Amino acid sequence: MGTIPMHELFGLPEDDYWSVFKHRAFGNKSEERPSLVKIGKEIFRKCKGNPLAAKTLGSLLRSKSEEKKWVSVKESELWNLPQGESSILPALKLSYLHLSIKLRRCFAFCAMFPKDYRIVKETLIHLWIANDLISSKGNMEVEEIGNKICKELYSRSFFQDAIDEGLGCFKMHDLVHDLAQSIMEDECHVIENYRPVNLSESVCHLMWSYSDPPFDMVFALCKAESLRTLMLLSSVKKIKPHKFLHGLDVHSLRAFVAVGVVVL
Repeated sequence: MGTIPMHELFGLPEDDYWSVFKHRAFGNKSEERPSLVKIGKEIFRKCKGNPLAAKTLGSLLRSKSEEKKWVSVKESELWNLPQGESSILPALKLSYLHLSIKLRRCFAFCAMFPKDYRIVKETLIHLWIANDLISSKGNMEVEEIGNKICKELYSRSFFQDAIDEGLGCFKMHDLVHDLAQSIMEDECHVIENYRPVNLSESVCHLMWSYSDPPFDMVFALCKAESLRTLMLLSSVKKIKPHKFLHGLDVHSLRAFVAVGVVVL
């Protein structure tokens, strides 16, 4: 309201920023290769002090020991994207593009959750399974693979704020969520409380949060012919299946989750 001077936020001081970046990129190694340190300092200056960029890019480079791979990150054309002063989105995109195809798909799926939503790992893994994003491999059970993917995404800072070492629950940073949403575009949709909404045919994964079941929920969902995942989130109301599932053509539906909803 203009009653006090505005406080402008800046990035981390260079020494502190380098400390965060170095810890992620080199770990606890007592000796750091001078050639990689030189390239690393050129990379972290492109991030303009953003700690999330330091964590994601540092985690990315930790798995790369070849100098040419560090150079390819430094010289990526993504740094030329116009993203304002923070340059955070190019840094996140670089980290995303260096994930395996499986990890990319699992990460992007998380765009179906609202921002600041505490994601339950067990639920997420079951949703990945239902949508054929992961499957068993050799002697590894599918749940074990899901756990491994969660840990990998957490170590690369795509997930954060875990409540325990087993990653029982975690969140996504808002900017990381923006990245996932930009990848999925119209495939993921979040409806928080009820408001008039036109769901397109391209919506595949939907979370609907409400306090009172909207009377035209079925009508709205009928338009989402490609719907594969439906999550209903409510804390106070009971609903009857015929109000949505029995009235829908759900031939594409793979997963239905009711969180805090009593289905009669």
